Amino acid sequence: MGPVLLNVIDTLKKAGFSSVQFFPPNPGDKNDCPYNSLGGSAGNLQMIDSKPLADAGLIPPRQLDLYQKFATQVDYYGITSEGRQMMTQLKRGLLAVAFNEFTNSSEPRIKQEQAAFKQWREGVSWLDDYAAFVAISGESRAGMQWEEWTPSARDHTPHALRKARGTYQYQLEQFVQWTVRQQAAAVKQYATERGVAIITDKPAYSRPDSADVWGNQELYLMQKDAKGFRLSSGC
Repeated sequence: MGPVLLNVIDTLKKAGFSSVQFFPPNPGDKNDCPYNSLGGSAGNLQMIDSKPLADAGLIPPRQLDLYQKFATQVDYYGITSEGRQMMTQLKRGLLAVAFNEFTNSSEPRIKQEQAAFKQWREGVSWLDDYAAFVAISGESRAGMQWEEWTPSARDHTPHALRKARGTYQYQLEQFVQWTVRQQAAAVKQYATERGVAIITDKPAYSRPDSADVWGNQELYLMQKDAKGFRLSSGC
């Protein structure tokens, strides 16, 4: 959501367009397909422009330069699913640096942002389940679906949620989603001021192995076969 996207909006404005439609901004599967998302309301961390975070003093310039140098050498057309996962982990690591600085900062400007972040996360209904899902998945995911988790985690128990909320990954994911929303709002404002409406598509169905299904199992009729859980019906 950086200069390239803003240039697209400017180009559309000059060409006389009044709207533009994008693919869903959700985190995709191992092939980056956003229609098969881990969370229908979550944002993809790869959309985050790291430069504003560096400009705010949250990412050291050298670390940003190293990440950008690596990212520009990637063949995104020929990249494998393993390569996509590696890029996601590298970006998450960079955002972890920003999160640590954000959390520990005592600057008045950042303090205001901390208060706004706290207020936002307390008012978003889907965020708790999604951040907990990411935290529980953790490094051991390796193809393991949520129905294969421990019974407590699998059944979405209060104990499992309390445990997840105490993890670093839970806190980091909330910050990631906050950052996506902040930057998306800035892009939307930029487009609105130029008379261009942004339309984003949404996944039509919930992915079985998603935070949406895991956190709302009572809304879905699920059947298990040799390949894992399959949704027979649901919202």
